[in-house]
Amino acid sequence: MISKINSAHLFRNNNPVILRLRVWFVVAIHLVSRGLEFHEQLKINSFILNTDDYGHVYATLSNETKQKNWQGGIDKQTPQKKKRMFAISNSEKYCPVKTLSDFISKTDPNTSSLFNRCSKPALSSP
Repeated sequence: MISKINSAHLFRNNNPVILRLRVWFVVAIHLVSRGLEFHEQLKINSFILNTDDYGHVYATLSNETKQKNWQGGIDKQTPQKKKRMFAISNSEKYCPVKTLSDFISKTDPNTSSLFNRCSKPALSSP
């Protein structure tokens, strides 16, 4: 089912609206476990790109974001386990990390939120 969503809707072209929906989808699938209110907290600097011990590139959330009903352990001192969104090295088109990086590079660096409203002139431009 997810592959049908990817190929039929989210990866068919690169207009700004589809790119925004694609990023929302990959972030929701890979990194977010609770509700839509979490997406409002996301900013450009909410993501960290790293490489694991085997050389695989991945993205994870920074510590500034908090999810409802935090599952951190018995006390607040226990660190939250980091979720990782790994890059797909053999398919640049479907790579979630590349999609996120492309979206962040095209977003205004002074914006207050990652998912701002799309302006009408941006939607009508080729």
